[in-house]
Amino acid sequence: MSETPAASYLLDPETLDTVQQVLYNDGVPGDLTTAHPSILSDGTLLNFSRTLPFGGFHIYKQEPLTLKRVEVAFVPDRRPLSPAWLHDFAATDKYAVILEHPLYMSLASLLLGTAASHLFMNWMPQDEVKVRVVALDGSRTVRTFTCPTFFYFHVGNACESEDGSCLHIDLAVYDDPQILHDLSLKPLISPAIGPNGELKQQVSKSYYKRLTIPLNGPDGGRIQAPQFLLSSQAEAAQLQQEDPLGAFCEFPAINPAYRYRPYRYAYCLSAVRPTNQGNALSKLDLQQSTSQTWHRPGGAVGEPVFVPRPGSSAEDDGVVLAPGVDAEGKGFMLVMDAASWTELARVQLPYGIPNRFHGTWMVAT
Repeated sequence: MSETPAASYLLDPETLDTVQQVLYNDGVPGDLTTAHPSILSDGTLLNFSRTLPFGGFHIYKQEPLTLKRVEVAFVPDRRPLSPAWLHDFAATDKYAVILEHPLYMSLASLLLGTAASHLFMNWMPQDEVKVRVVALDGSRTVRTFTCPTFFYFHVGNACESEDGSCLHIDLAVYDDPQILHDLSLKPLISPAIGPNGELKQQVSKSYYKRLTIPLNGPDGGRIQAPQFLLSSQAEAAQLQQEDPLGAFCEFPAINPAYRYRPYRYAYCLSAVRPTNQGNALSKLDLQQSTSQTWHRPGGAVGEPVFVPRPGSSAEDDGVVLAPGVDAEGKGFMLVMDAASWTELARVQLPYGIPNRFHGTWMVAT
C-alpha cells in the first residue's frame, strides 16, 4: 500500500507475487491515505483517508480479513483550500491523534506546476500544530489542542500515562520540513562541497521527542512543545555539544508487544556526521537515557524493524533487521542483536536497496 487507496494490493505471502488490486466500495471517501495503518490490540486496522479540497481526515477502522472499512470520525481541514500533508499519525486502542502540522498542499502547484516552498507544499509555521484527539469509542468525539510548530514524518509509539490523565506521543521531530529538500536526488547524489572538501549541506537535525496531551485539559487549549526523551540529547543541545545520535532520528521502532504501552527501548536511523543522510542505527534506552550506535563508513542504512525472539519475555530479546547499502553500492540486510547491540549477520543481497523505503516482518505460516 502507498498514499493513495488505488495503490493497495493483495500479495501472496509466500512468493510476494501480486494477487489483485484492492478496490473499495464501502462508502468511506478519500483521495489519499497513509502507508502507516495502526494495528489495534484486537487486530483491527486503523487509518485515515483524505478528501480534498473542502474535506478533511476520515478516520476509519478496517477488518483485516475482509478489508471492509467503517468510518469512526471526521476531522475537517483547518484550511479547506490548502489541506495539510501528513505521512503518519499516532494511535492507541482508545484514540487516534492527528498532528496537523502547518505543511499545506498547494492545489496550484499540483494542478498548474506553480512554485511552492517545499515540493508541492507550502510551510506556514505561524499556524503552529493542531492536535486532534479522536475517540475511537463510536462517539465521534474530537478534541483539539494547539502546540508550537514542528514537522514530523513518523511516530514511534503512543500510550496513556499510568494514571490515565495524559496521552504520550513519541515521534521523530524536526523544526521544519527542510528534510524534504535534503532527500531530493541532487543533494544526495551531488552534495555541495566547500573549498576545504567539507560537506556544506548536511541532513537536517531531528530528535526523538514526546508530546504530552492532557486528556482532561480544556478543548481548544494550548499544550507544551514535544520534549526530549533522552536527557543526554537535551544536554547536548543546550550546551551545543556533540549529540549521541548525531542529532538525527528517523523511523523510530519498538518491540511491537509494547505498542500502546509504556516501554523502555527504541531503535532508529541515526547519523554519524558529517553526512547528508542517515547512515547509522541506534538503540535508545529511555530509562537510562543512553544510546548505542552501529555505523560503517561510506554506507547507508534504512528503517529498523524489531523481531522478537519466539517465547521471549525481555523487551529487547530479539533482533533488529535493517536494509542497507555498503560503500561499494551493494545491498545487504543487517541483523543486530537487540539486547547487546552487536552485529549478528550482514546478508549480502543480489540487488540494490531503494533508499529509505519501508519494510515489514511477516511470521512464516
